Parts: sequence; C-alpha cells; structure tokens
Amino acid sequence: MNELAVLLNVLNIYAHACHNLVSGATFIPDHGLFEEIYDFADDSYDSVIERCIGTGVDINIQNINLQAATVCSQITIGDSNEDKLAGILEITAQINSMVDDLSNGGTLSSGTVQLIGDISNQLEVFQYKINQRLKV
Repeated sequence: MNELAVLLNVLNIYAHACHNLVSGATFIPDHGLFEEIYDFADDSYDSVIERCIGTGVDINIQNINLQAATVCSQITIGDSNEDKLAGILEITAQINSMVDDLSNGGTLSSGTVQLIGDISNQLEVFQYKINQRLKV
C-alpha cells in the first residue's frame, strides 16, 4: 500500500504541474481535465493513507512523500499538451497494474480491495477521456 500511496502522490504532483503548464488551443478542456485528475489523485492518496492507518497497515508517510518527490524529480513534463496527457496515461497504467497486484494478493480486506478498485475504476475513466482527447 505504501507503493500505491507513492504513485497516487506522484499522479497528484504531476497532474498539478501539467495543469499549471498547459497552453494552446486546447487549454480550457486540458486545464480542466488536469485539475480533475489532480483533485482525484489527492483525494485517493488521502483515502489510502487513512485506510492504512485505520486498519493498522504499516505506512511511512514521510518516506512516501520522499519517494514521490524523488520520482517526480526524474519525470520530464513534455512541452506539448499531448506529451503531458501521455505522461498521465503512463502513471495511471502503473497505478492500475499495482491495484491489480494488490487486489489479487489476498492480504487486503474486502473493503480495502473495493476502495482501491474504485480508484482504478476512476483512473480507467480518465484514461478513456485522455485517449479520446488524443484522437482529436
């Protein structure tokens, strides 16, 4: 769950940076989509942390934030809006893969599996929106 929290924090930071750097003819819809994603990532990060604390899962918030900052420092935000959206797709794919692994590991409660499944479900909606946008 620590690794999931790291990736959700990375998604939040990356999407927020994209939100602030977006430009051009698709500014309005892309700006709004990046905001929607970073708000969701922030809420999801908070939910995962609270679930871990509430269920006694060992979680190291300081280490999570340090790891997220390290990962973000190694990510290049593309110049074009399309590059930025592609970066979101990469991060969300990593999160969904991790959710699959965690859900199939058999060590999480059914409520926690549902929580992270709901996160994955919404990320798939974002992936769909981004893929539709990239077809334009």
